[in-house]
Amino acid sequence: MLLVPTAAELKPFLQQRYDRAAWLPVLRQLLGRERVEFFAQPQPIQNPDADRVAAAVQLGYADVGEATLFGASQRLAVVEVTLKAETTDIARNRVGLRALTYPFIDNAATHGLLVFYHDPGQPDYRLSFQTRAEHRAGSAGAAERRRYTFVLGPREAATTAAQRLAGLGEQAGRATLADLRKTFSVEQLSKDFFSDYRRFYEAFTEHLYRQYRPEFATLVNLEENASAALRRAAEEKLMRDYTKRLLGRLVFLHFLQKKGWMGCPPATGEAAPWEGGDPEFLLNLFRQFSQNTPERFHSQCLTELFFNTLNQPRPDNRFFVPGMVAPCRVPYLNGGLFDEDTPNGRSIDFPDTLFESVLLFFGRYNFTIEENRPDDHDVGIDPEMLGHIFENLLEENRARGAIYTPRAIVRHMAQESLIAYLEQQFAHVPAAGARPALARFVRAPHEGLPAPLRPYAADLDRYLREVTICDPAIGSGAFPIGLLQELFAARLYLYPYLPDHQRPPFVPAAVKEHIIHHNIYGVDVDEGAVGIARLRFWLALVVDADRPVLLPNLDYKVMQGDSLLESFEGIDFSDLTAQAATGPDDTVLLVEKGQFELGAEFSKRRQPLLVFTGKQRTDLLREIEDYFAAGSADKKSLRSTIGDTVDSWLRAVVGQARLQAGAELAAYEAELRGQLGPHFAQALAARPRSVQAQRHRQRAQAVAEATEREQRLMKVQHSTDRPYFLWHLYFKNVFDRGGFDIVIANPPYMRVQTSQLSLAAQKTAYETAYEPVAKGAYDLANLFVYLAVERLLNARGTACFIFPHKFFNAAGAEAFRGWLLQGQYVSRVAHFGSNRVFNAADTYVAVALLGRRRHEQLQLLKLPPNTDPATYDAVLPQDEKYQTVTYEQIRQSAAYYGSPSPWILLDSVSEYDLFESFYKHGAKRLQDIVNIFAGLQTSHDKLYVLTLDDEQPIDTNLYRGYNELNPNIKWEVEKKYWKPLLKGRDVQRFGKLESRSIVFFPYEFDSSLRTSKVPTLEELRTNNKSTYEYLIKYEAEFKNREKGKASKLANWYEYLYPRNTDELLAERPRIVNMEICTSHPNVAFNPGGFYPVTTVYTWIKYPDTDESYDYILALANSRVMWWFQKRTGDTLQGDARRMKSNYLNPFPLPPTPAPPHAAAVEALVRAQRWLHDADYAATPAVLGLTNGTVAAYFQQVLDLAVCELYPVLAERMRAREVNVLDLVAHDVEPLRGQDPLTPEAIGAVYTAWQQPASAVRNRQLLATTRVPEWLGAIFGA
Repeated sequence: MLLVPTAAELKPFLQQRYDRAAWLPVLRQLLGRERVEFFAQPQPIQNPDADRVAAAVQLGYADVGEATLFGASQRLAVVEVTLKAETTDIARNRVGLRALTYPFIDNAATHGLLVFYHDPGQPDYRLSFQTRAEHRAGSAGAAERRRYTFVLGPREAATTAAQRLAGLGEQAGRATLADLRKTFSVEQLSKDFFSDYRRFYEAFTEHLYRQYRPEFATLVNLEENASAALRRAAEEKLMRDYTKRLLGRLVFLHFLQKKGWMGCPPATGEAAPWEGGDPEFLLNLFRQFSQNTPERFHSQCLTELFFNTLNQPRPDNRFFVPGMVAPCRVPYLNGGLFDEDTPNGRSIDFPDTLFESVLLFFGRYNFTIEENRPDDHDVGIDPEMLGHIFENLLEENRARGAIYTPRAIVRHMAQESLIAYLEQQFAHVPAAGARPALARFVRAPHEGLPAPLRPYAADLDRYLREVTICDPAIGSGAFPIGLLQELFAARLYLYPYLPDHQRPPFVPAAVKEHIIHHNIYGVDVDEGAVGIARLRFWLALVVDADRPVLLPNLDYKVMQGDSLLESFEGIDFSDLTAQAATGPDDTVLLVEKGQFELGAEFSKRRQPLLVFTGKQRTDLLREIEDYFAAGSADKKSLRSTIGDTVDSWLRAVVGQARLQAGAELAAYEAELRGQLGPHFAQALAARPRSVQAQRHRQRAQAVAEATEREQRLMKVQHSTDRPYFLWHLYFKNVFDRGGFDIVIANPPYMRVQTSQLSLAAQKTAYETAYEPVAKGAYDLANLFVYLAVERLLNARGTACFIFPHKFFNAAGAEAFRGWLLQGQYVSRVAHFGSNRVFNAADTYVAVALLGRRRHEQLQLLKLPPNTDPATYDAVLPQDEKYQTVTYEQIRQSAAYYGSPSPWILLDSVSEYDLFESFYKHGAKRLQDIVNIFAGLQTSHDKLYVLTLDDEQPIDTNLYRGYNELNPNIKWEVEKKYWKPLLKGRDVQRFGKLESRSIVFFPYEFDSSLRTSKVPTLEELRTNNKSTYEYLIKYEAEFKNREKGKASKLANWYEYLYPRNTDELLAERPRIVNMEICTSHPNVAFNPGGFYPVTTVYTWIKYPDTDESYDYILALANSRVMWWFQKRTGDTLQGDARRMKSNYLNPFPLPPTPAPPHAAAVEALVRAQRWLHDADYAATPAVLGLTNGTVAAYFQQVLDLAVCELYPVLAERMRAREVNVLDLVAHDVEPLRGQDPLTPEAIGAVYTAWQQPASAVRNRQLLATTRVPEWLGAIFGA
C-alpha cells in the first residue's frame, strides 16, 4: 500500500508493530525517493553488546542537505537493532542503547543515524535520530552526542510523531540535518504543550472566578482588617492553586495510564497482575460518564476517583461509578496527591466541553515515564518537562524572582555537589579521595568504578546512603530530582563492586524510595511549588515500579515555609527543641515560676510549670519518621499528633512574652492597690493622663499585643503560607548530625529594596537575621547563600548555587562579598558571562561551590561570549579548563580598585600582574582628573523633549518641534530654555555630535547668586511666551510627575532632581560617553552646547588637570579602557558593558607622558575626530578608501600607543621590539600644527604606515603574538 505521509494516515501506521518492509517505502517518502538508498542485503555491523543485541544491521543511507560537487552534503545511516528477548524494556529503557550505534557518527562519512530499536516480543519500538551537538569548535567528544527518540507501537498515541514526520515529508528531497533536529525537537514540543496547557489552565481558573468566587472567599485566611484588594488577590490565588492541583492530578494519571495501571480488568488478590490497563482511561471514563450527566463529571466522577479510590484502599482495588460499562481496577496510591484539601471541593463542576477538550489535548502527547537527559531525549512529556511547565505557572515564584533551571545546569550542579561531598568523605584516603577518580565515577558511572576506588567500594556505598541534601528554594524540585538520579545511578553501577554480604537484591523502586526517605529534603515558600516537587518524587518512584506501590507521604520531607526565617515577629524558634533533655525521664523548664496570666479582674493566677521531656522529643522524631510510610488509616492521626506537639512547643515559646507581660501587669496592679485601694481602676479612669494610668495602659497593651501575636502565630502555623520554617524541629535528625552535607539551589533573584509589595513584611526580619550581608541594595539570593553556609551546612558540607554573577562587582553586594572573602568560602566558579542560561530571563549567572571550610584559592571557568548552550553539559565538567585564582589575588585587586571592593576575576596570573602594576606607585585614577556625572533626569522625557521638525522657523531664536505625547502638534519655543539634547545613540567613538532633539532646561545662571536658578512662571510669561504657553498646555502632566510629587515643587515645571546645572550652563568644552557599549567605548568631544540624557555621561576636567581633552579621549576610547571595563564592569546582553561613573572612576591612568608622546597621541585623536566627522565623509583622506577604514587602522595604532604609555607595558614592548610611541611621534609630524587638519596630511600618514617597510605597521602586526600575555589579553577583550 502506498502511504501518503500525512499526519492522519501516518498515525495508524506508527501505532503498528515494527515492520521493516513497511518502513522502507515510508522513509523514501519522508526523505525523498531519490535521496534514500537501501542495500540489496542489509549489512551487518559490529555488535558491541552481545548480551542484549541479537542483530545489528545497516539498511542503507539517506542524503540530507544541499548536494555539492563532491556528492551529498551530509549522510545519515539507516540502522536496525534487534534486541534479545526480555533484555530491555523498549518503552522505558534508554541507558546503554545509544552506545550501541554512536561510534558510527564520525561527521565525515556519516553525520547522523536513523535507528530502529525493536524486540519482536514487545509491541513498542523506538525510532531514534542520533547526531552530534549542533555547534562546533574543536573535536566532538562523547558528551556532545545527541539522541532524540519517538516511542512507537500499539500502546503509544503517536500523535506528535505523526505530525512531526508528516512535516518532515513536506521537505522530502530538501531536508537538512536542521530539519531532522526540528522534527525530533523536544524543545518545540515543550513550547507547544505549555502554550496549550496554559490556555486550559486559564480557562479552568476563569470558570472558578465566574462561578465559585463566594465559596473560595470563605477560605481566605487573612486578618479582619485586610484590604479588599488583598482579599481579592488571596481568593484568586486559592482558585489558581485549585486549578493547578486539578490539572496536576490529571497529568499524573496520564503517566499512570502510560504504565498500564489505570482501568485494569477486575481480579482478586494482592498478587493479581496489573496488566491490560486502558492507555486512554481518563478519556474513555469521560465518554462513558458523559452518556448521563456530563456536566457533573468532576463532582460525581473525578472526585470519586481522586478521593475515594486513588486515596483509599478498597477490596480488590475495585473502581466503578455510574455510567461505566463495567467495574475495573485502579490502584490505591497513598502519598497525599489525592488528599481532599479543599472544603466543599466536591461540589465544584466545570463545563463538560472543557474536560473533553483538555483530555483530548493530553491524548495527543506521549507521556514518557523516564526523565530525559541533556544528551538523550524521548520526544514526549517527561516528568522534568512537567516540572518546567508547572513552575512557569507559579506566578508567586516569578514575583519572588524564582527562575526555572535548564536540565543541563541541574545535572552539572548535582554532579559537582556530589563530587565535592565525596572528596570530603575520602579526604583521609588520598588514593580514593583524588578528585579525578571520583569525578569520573560520578559523571559516567556506567563506565564502571575506577580502580583507585574499588578497594573502598563499601565505604563509597555507605557515603552515598548517608548523604543529606537540601534545597531551601525547591521550586518544582529540579535539583533534588537531579541528585536523586545521580545517587541512583551511582548506587546502581557501584552495586557489582560491593562485597557479597553487602549486596542484597537491587530493587530500583526501593533504592529510590530510600534516597527520598533518607537523603533528600526541601523547602519552598510557595505551597504550589511544594506540591509540584512532591509530584516529581512520586513520579520518580513510579518509573521503576513493576506494579503499583504505596507512595510515601512527603509532608515532612518537602515542606512549605519561608526558608530564610526561623522566627516569628522577632521570636526565635531555632532552639525550639535544642534544650530538650536526652533522657526519657529528664525535663526541661521553658516557663519560669512567677509568670502570670491576665484574668477577668486582673487577678494574679499561678501558672503550672510547662516542661518538655526527652521522651516528647524522641516521640516527635519517631512520629515524623513513621509518617513517611503511613497508610491512610494511620497518617491522619499521626499528623494530628505531630501538629499538636509542634503547636504546644510554639505556644510555650511565644507564650512566654504574654505570661511575662501578664506578670508585670499583675505586679503593677498589686502596687496600685496598695497606693489607690482595691478600686484603683476607677481612680485611673478618673485621671487618664496621670503617670499611673499611662503606665497601666502600657502594661495592659503589652499583654494584648502578646496575646494577639500568639493568635497570629497559630493562624499562620495552620495555613499554607507560613512566613518562617522550623528547620531545627522538622529536620532535627539532620541537625543532630551537624547539618546538611549538600545544600543546592537556584534561589530567588530579587533586590529586596525594589520588591516592597511582596517582601515588605519580611524585610525587617531579613535584615535582622542576616545583618552581616543584608545591607544596601542586597539581593535575596545572597541571603540564601548565607543561610546555607552559616546555618544549614555541617562543618564539611558543600553548597552549590546558581545565582547572578553581578554579586562579584555590584555595589549593593559589597557586604556579601566581604563576608565571602573573610571566610574564603567559595571553591569553584563557572562564570557564564554574557551567555544566557535562562530562556525567560535576562539574568546573567554563575554556578558557585561553597563550603564552611576555608579555601586558599578557587577554580574558575569563564565561558566566552556566544557559547552554545548545547555544549554546557560538555564544557562545564572539563576540570582542565578551570584556572586557579588565589584569594590573595582577589583581595589585592579589590584593594587596588577601591570601593565597592569587587571580586575582579581575571583570565590569568599574567593579567593579575598587569592589573596590579597599573595601580602601583600611587597611579592616578580617572576620577582624579575629571568629574563624571549622569545626564538630565526629567522624570518625563515625553513631556520635556521635543523632536525637531525638518523645517525650522525663520526666527533664529526659536525652535520648532513636537513631543511624543501629541506628535501632530508643532510647537515653537524659545532657545533660551530649550537645549540640544544628546541621546545615547548620538554619541559615537570620536564622532562629531549632532542632535535632532531639544530638551526643556528651566535654569539660568544668576551672577548675583553665583549659581543657577529657575525662572518664575511670570518671568516666562513675560519673556518667553511660547515656552510659557507650552507649560500651561501641559500643566497637569508636569505636576503629575512621579505620582504628583512635582506639584509640591516651588516651580512645578522644574526638575525633581536637578544635578550639575551650573556645570551644564557653563557650556565649556567637555567629554561625553554613551552608557551602554557593546564592542568598544563610545566617547566623544562635546564643545559645550549639548545637554545629555540620563544615559549619557559628562566628563569635565578639574581646574588643576593638565591633561588635554584630546589626550583623555585617547585613553577613554582605548583598548586598555575596554579591557578594564570588560574585566571589572557589569555584564549586559551581548556582552555589553555599562560605562557609568562608578565603573569609570577607578580606571588607572598612566604617568604623565613625555611631551612628544603626548603630542603624538593628541595628533592621532585629532585625526580620528576628523575621520569620524560625517561632514567630511565625502572627502576621503585616502583615495578609494572610506574614512571609516582609515579610522579603524588609526585606532589600532592609537590603541598600541596608549598601551605603551603604561611603564610596565612599555618595558615589555621594548624588550620584545613592538614599542611604537617614538615611531608614531615621528610619523605623525605632518598632523601637528595643522588647524584645521587636511585630508592630504591624514592620507600621507596612513599611506606611510601601509608600506611593507613601515616599522609601525610591522610592530602593530606582531604586538599581540609577541606579548600575548598582556597585549593579547587587552586586544582580545
